[in-house]
Amino acid sequence: MLKLSQRTKSLMVYLVLIYTPALLLLLAVAFVSKKTGIPIYNFMVDPFTIVNRHPTFGIVSYFGVLVLGTAATICYFCRRILLRYGNNPKSAVFLLLAGIFTTTLMLDDLFLGHETLAKFIRSEKIIFFLYGCWLLVILLGFRNLIMESDYLILLIALAFFGLSISIDIFEESVEQYVGQWRVFFEDGFKTLGFVGWFGYFARYCYFQIINILSHTEN
Repeated sequence: MLKLSQRTKSLMVYLVLIYTPALLLLLAVAFVSKKTGIPIYNFMVDPFTIVNRHPTFGIVSYFGVLVLGTAATICYFCRRILLRYGNNPKSAVFLLLAGIFTTTLMLDDLFLGHETLAKFIRSEKIIFFLYGCWLLVILLGFRNLIMESDYLILLIALAFFGLSISIDIFEESVEQYVGQWRVFFEDGFKTLGFVGWFGYFARYCYFQIINILSHTEN
């Protein structure tokens, strides 16, 4: 009975953890709708229903968001395993910071955060600079861990990010040569960067878990 009670208590805590964010979101949406007069319908339905767009509208953008969301989840999940069964706390911190950074990128891409902030500070370059500094802190702070991993995947991802940001910064000059295809290259390189970012952390986490399992078996 004691074991059952402990398991039930653990289950209740888990249910609170997974449902609290969703409930808070719903309450926030209801509050904003009541205060602003924005129809609750606008918050709840699929955007394509409101704007009457084809389902393929923005498909590459949504693909990138899904890839980043998956990468962040993998980082958080592996970090939890490392904290419980591993003996490398620095890797756990690395994955936590990488997960937070990835989540921020995902939310930024989903809600056009850098474009919104640029209206207040009048330059997207500052936003990119801050992201770059944040990323640099992670890369330098955990350079030893990264150098022991398959860092080539990460370098390729960063190269694609750099190409995308360069096109965004010099978009007027680029459009003179490629016209409307500028967005294809800009978002295309960004998507390839997201895929590489996901690939690096998926592989990193895979080998971290394999290492734990090998020590457990021995």
